Amino acid sequence: MSYLTVSNLTKRFGNSVILNELSFSIEKGEFITLLGSSGCGKSTLLRCIAGLTQPDSGYIQVEHEDITYAPAQHRGIGMVFQSYALFPNLTVEGNISFGLKLRKMDKDILQKKVKQAIEKVELKGKEQHMPHELSGGQRQRVALARALVMEPRILLLDEPLSALDARIRRNLRQQIRELQQELQLTTIFVTHDQEEALTMSDRIFLMNQGNIEQAGSPEQLYTCPNSNMVARFMGTYNFLDRAKSMNWLGMQTHNGVAIRAEAIVLDHPSLSFGEKVSRPILGIITEKQLLGNVVRCKVRAEDIDLTIDSLNNQFLPSLNIGKKVYLRLDPKACVVLNG
Repeated sequence: MSYLTVSNLTKRFGNSVILNELSFSIEKGEFITLLGSSGCGKSTLLRCIAGLTQPDSGYIQVEHEDITYAPAQHRGIGMVFQSYALFPNLTVEGNISFGLKLRKMDKDILQKKVKQAIEKVELKGKEQHMPHELSGGQRQRVALARALVMEPRILLLDEPLSALDARIRRNLRQQIRELQQELQLTTIFVTHDQEEALTMSDRIFLMNQGNIEQAGSPEQLYTCPNSNMVARFMGTYNFLDRAKSMNWLGMQTHNGVAIRAEAIVLDHPSLSFGEKVSRPILGIITEKQLLGNVVRCKVRAEDIDLTIDSLNNQFLPSLNIGKKVYLRLDPKACVVLNG
């Protein structure tokens, strides 16, 4: 049974269509990521669900209740913004308790809920600190606690990690995911970062120009992109046209195929290949980057440039720019593109 249902949702700003008759459903307790480049409609969709922006047509239901035009404060939806949106004149405790005080909640119950929220986001000892005394990651956790303490039916997160440095982002996204699973809280997370989407989501909705280009599990979008656009957005793919697909792989296609950077193998005497793998294809290394445990090479093979990711092992240091190499491609690792 669907917990959140969005049907034919449309939003225009002037002559621009921001959301184009979007329809989807989300189950209770799912973690959904809206992924896509800037301007694709992610934040507008989130704001429509939150009640901060009114759609032009379509409807939104939560537990079969139509909330399309309900006031934001009556929807039971919590939202965390990229900018934190904390009250600068209130302490951590004051920020977290603000919404509960508006509900005129009993003081003892209020204090208990605030204490629990502070513990959940690991801010014990910071209760009386002001926002300017906190780090960016701590401020974001205050914003998260302020949303969680209201016990929302749905939690919306609008690029909450984009202003943080890489280490804090990794730690905080793990905390968010663990909290969401512990509370079984239906969550919609907006990001343009594919790594965040892949590591955090139950399902990803990849948006493009107001539409959902493809929806599915992280594994489905990464390994089975249904279009050139999805393949380009999800990971590092190489694209072979109809002629190359036939010449190199014996595959007859209309739009060609995509193959991930890690699915192309640099031929080496220490490796063995089955009969189904392509013939050796001669190329020349034009670029080389060390990415920690992965070495990324750009290789010019016949008339196209390919990106190849290989585990950093003992023979890769010898792969220098200008060196001739042979490549092997596995047809089973290729994705036939629909468009």
